Amino acid sequence: MQQGIRESQIRIAKKMIQKGIRDEEIAELTELDIEEIKRLRKKLLN
Repeated sequence: MQQGIRESQIRIAKKMIQKGIRDEEIAELTELDIEEIKRLRKKLLN
């Protein structure tokens, strides 16, 4: 169940990145680590 929640958080974070939302706001709203969000952003934008 935790894995499903985490996958959902990552999916939401990716959508937020694509909409141009700042990493700090994404971290606050998804409860993901800021470093993980930066990694996601780098993967999506490369």
